[in-house]
Amino acid sequence: MKLKWIGGWGVPRESIREVAESVAPDAEHEVLHPTKKCIEDLNTAGTAAVVAYSLGAFLLLGRPEKLASIQRLVLVAPFCDFRRETGRGGNTPESKVRYLHRWLKQEPLAALEDFYCRAGLRCPIPVELPYAHEDLLWGIEQLATQTRERSDISVTTLAGSEDPLLDTEKLKGDFPGLTIVPGAGHCLTHFRKELADALQ
Repeated sequence: MKLKWIGGWGVPRESIREVAESVAPDAEHEVLHPTKKCIEDLNTAGTAAVVAYSLGAFLLLGRPEKLASIQRLVLVAPFCDFRRETGRGGNTPESKVRYLHRWLKQEPLAALEDFYCRAGLRCPIPVELPYAHEDLLWGIEQLATQTRERSDISVTTLAGSEDPLLDTEKLKGDFPGLTIVPGAGHCLTHFRKELADALQ
């Protein structure tokens, strides 16, 4: 079984792969960073399922023709707009997203470490960038400026009740079938059981 994973902003590929291999140890996993070309380059032929997480889910939601080609789709911590002001489930003011963008330009490792802490991610303190600096900046620009339409495609959606970045009750407006996992935050590791069940 072949599975493809599209990661969240700033999350190292190794962190995604560790979760992937723990929930589906017999599968072949490909992990993609959420870059400008990741959705365009996504080839779902022969792929049993795609798991898209956070920014990865947001980017995929912007390409309905890709959604239609996926046999089974799981979205973890999805959103159609990251900014609190739009009232669609994002819980971060646009000003903070733009501040992170500026900080990332000047001190990228410090900005990443702060983001990991604020988001409650179990990533090691960064000593190098997880992927290209320009792709990290591009990802923040998407969060600060872009929105998505809700998709009516059949999909499994998961979010944590304690996610510091998302308001799960407001997310239900765009994802009416959303499963809210009690006690989970924004970290992909909090969804191991739910992912294992969804990928069976």
